[in-house]
Amino acid sequence: MRAALIETPEIDGSTITFTYTKPFADWETCMTAPTLPSHVVGQRALDESDAEAATQAVQDAILNNDVDTLSKIAKVWSTDFNYTELPDDANLYLSNGAYVMTDFVKDQYMTLKANEAYEGANKASIGTVTVRWNGDPMGQVQALQNGEVDLISPQSTADVLEAIQAIDSLKVETSDEGTYEHVDLQFANGGPFDPATYGGDADKALKVRQAFLKTIPRQDIVDSLIKPLNENAQVRSSYTVVPGSPNYDAVSEASGQDAQFGEVDIEGAKALLAEAGVPAVNVRLLFDPENTRRQNEFQLIAASAAEAGITVTPYQVQADWGTDLSNATSYYDAALFGWQSQSTAVTESDANYRTDATNNFYGYSNPEVDSLFDELQVATDPDEQGELLGQIEKHLVDDAFGVTLFQFPGVTAWNPEKIDGISKISINPTIFAGFWNWTPGSAASAS
Repeated sequence: MRAALIETPEIDGSTITFTYTKPFADWETCMTAPTLPSHVVGQRALDESDAEAATQAVQDAILNNDVDTLSKIAKVWSTDFNYTELPDDANLYLSNGAYVMTDFVKDQYMTLKANEAYEGANKASIGTVTVRWNGDPMGQVQALQNGEVDLISPQSTADVLEAIQAIDSLKVETSDEGTYEHVDLQFANGGPFDPATYGGDADKALKVRQAFLKTIPRQDIVDSLIKPLNENAQVRSSYTVVPGSPNYDAVSEASGQDAQFGEVDIEGAKALLAEAGVPAVNVRLLFDPENTRRQNEFQLIAASAAEAGITVTPYQVQADWGTDLSNATSYYDAALFGWQSQSTAVTESDANYRTDATNNFYGYSNPEVDSLFDELQVATDPDEQGELLGQIEKHLVDDAFGVTLFQFPGVTAWNPEKIDGISKISINPTIFAGFWNWTPGSAASAS
């Protein structure tokens, strides 16, 4: 948090009190991150075997601002719990939640069992849950049909939905998800959208960015790929606000994204390239090459851009597209992927557009945007928040940062003979929301 500072918390038994030195827009949602056991952190960071002593040492380091000790604690906090398979030390997967992990095989599955020590209100209603990884949507459908899994929420396509609906006795729900598709452009990778490519001429680079964005067929993508799944689907017109939210219409209008890039404008794109003196442009587009919908989006984008003299090609994968997004920026010029809303926090987009922010992989920097985010951090009035977000988005449009495409259409399917009581929500934890209401299916009840 940049503009909103928290004083050293006051701890009284199991109660912790936070006091802000300034207002903070998302004070109600900012403390929802997963918690880690302080005694385990203290034991590993400070070589302290006694659990109570380790807990007290962590608290003392925080209260006394002991930088040397806090550095050791921070290293353990950041690294020791970051694993991709079951650790040897069971303390690393100690849980104060309704479930505790008992098995974890990299890229395959994780097994959770009801936590007998859990005393919270929302207890596990299913004794054992196994979460399986499968990046292939049709593979998930096949696994559900074969009885290998009982609940899926794959990325939805017309083929996936048709395949699910063809399976008898399933329960199926469709709805918008918290993830939205978008295209972002690279500003500092030596590519076609970087001023350095044109000897530092920022205006020329801007025109090239604008030209490319004018060719992206946003409405065609929605009509051909999304409406078959959701007949009411619309182009998303805001970078920062979810459709249907109170500020969505006002922020979208203030941004001017639809006015600037709402319809394909091939002639306008050609004119901009001519003004820039750049008759031909090559754009390497990053996207998941295994994702059918993104393959289709790429084809539509490439075909439209070609009409303006812009060649769009798939980027050369280095590790995998998710890793390459941040670690191989010199290999792509534009990125096609989705951002998933993690909460209802109004400042969530700060990480995407602020200079050098966590999710700003593109070298984008606008001091006025940074200043507006500073103001947003301390704005607690919803109307003021909407005004600030509108101004931020106007800069993103004027700078030709990128475009938004659509809200993900979601499909969830489960076998009611095995499990029921599913109540998915659009943001995290999606299908795992309301797990305490899950019930064994009819087959299990009958037996």
